[in-house]
Amino acid sequence: MDYDLLVDAIYEAGAEPERWDGVLALLTACFRGVCAAMHIGDANSDFSFGATYRLNPEANEAYANRYFAINPLNEPLTRVTAGTAVGDNQLVPRSAYQSSEFYNDYSLRFQLNGSITAVLDHKDGLVSCLGVVTATGADPHSVDEVAAFQRLIPHLRRALDLNKKFVGLKDRAALATSGLNQLDFGMAFLDENGTIVVANAAAEKIFAGEDGLRVVHGRLRVLDRLAQERLDYLVGCAAHGIGPRGGALQIRRAREKPPLLVRVTPYRGEKLQDMREVRVVLAFRDTQSLTRGGINHIENAFGLTPAEARVLGALVDEPDAKKIAERFEVSVVTIRNQIARMLQKTGTTKQSELIKLVLTNDIPLL
Repeated sequence: MDYDLLVDAIYEAGAEPERWDGVLALLTACFRGVCAAMHIGDANSDFSFGATYRLNPEANEAYANRYFAINPLNEPLTRVTAGTAVGDNQLVPRSAYQSSEFYNDYSLRFQLNGSITAVLDHKDGLVSCLGVVTATGADPHSVDEVAAFQRLIPHLRRALDLNKKFVGLKDRAALATSGLNQLDFGMAFLDENGTIVVANAAAEKIFAGEDGLRVVHGRLRVLDRLAQERLDYLVGCAAHGIGPRGGALQIRRAREKPPLLVRVTPYRGEKLQDMREVRVVLAFRDTQSLTRGGINHIENAFGLTPAEARVLGALVDEPDAKKIAERFEVSVVTIRNQIARMLQKTGTTKQSELIKLVLTNDIPLL
C-alpha cells in the first residue's frame, strides 16, 4: 500500500468532492476489496453526499430499498466511536453473519462478503462511514489491515471538514455573484496593478461594447488620453492609499452618446486567500439610463404618482416649469402644484434638492 499516495488523494478529494471516487478506487485496491461506498450526513447542516466505486447498481438499489433494514452490521456500527476503523467480524461473528438473511439473500446474490469500515462521524443516530467490501469467500480483514485503515481516518475526517468549508464558501461566492449580477450598474474589482480580478454582468456588457472603454489584457483602456490618465491616477491612489483615495470621472463615447460615469474607491472588504488581492472597486453607470433608475427609486420610496414621476424626470433635464408645461400640454399651475407635492413628499425644500435626490439615488456610492 502506498500510504502517501492515499493521503494525497484524500486531501485532493477534500478540495474537490468529485475526487472521492478515486479515493474509493485506491482503498478498494489496497484492502482486498471488490467495491467501496461512503455515506456522509450531518444532522446539523445540509451537508451530505455519497459515493460508490464498482458497486453494482442493482445491488445498490436493492440495498437501499430492502436490505439496509436487515443488515446485521448496521446496529453494531451505531455503537462504534467516531474515528474508529472496524472489520465486520469485530461487529458480528463471521458465523452469525453468514447465517443471516442479509448474507444469504443479498451478499451471496451479488458475490459480496465482509467489509472493513471507517466510522467517520456519529451524530443524532446518523453514522457517516466509508467501507470497502470484499468478495464472497474472502477472509476477514486482519488486525494489521484494520490498523492501516485506522491510520487513514484522521486524514479522511480532515478532508471532509474541508469539503464542508468549501461548500459553504462556494455557496457564499455564488450568492455574492448572483447579487452583483442583479445590479443595474457595473462593478469591477481590481488588484493593485489595476488589473480586473472580477466584474459583474453589467460591467462586462459595458466592456463588450468597446464604446469609449474596453479591456486589454485585463486592464481598462479609455480612448480619450486625458480620461485614461485620470482613471490611472484614481485607481493608483485608491490601490495604494494615497492622494484622494478614489474619485469620479466621465468617459466620453462615440456617436454623441452621453458619457459613462465611473466612480473609483478603495476596496474595504475582506482579504481573500484563493484569489488575487482586491484593492480597488469601480462602479460604472451608463448615463443613458441614469435618471430613469433614480426616478423609479424616488417614485417607489416616496409614493409619487405616475404624473409626478413624469414631471420629476423632466425636471432633471429642464428646470423651467413653463417649458415642462408646454412639453406635456398642461398648465404651469399644474406643474408647479406637482412639484410642490413632490417637495412635500420627499422632505426637500428646493427643486435643486429634489434633482440631487434623484441623481444620488441612482449613482452608486461605495
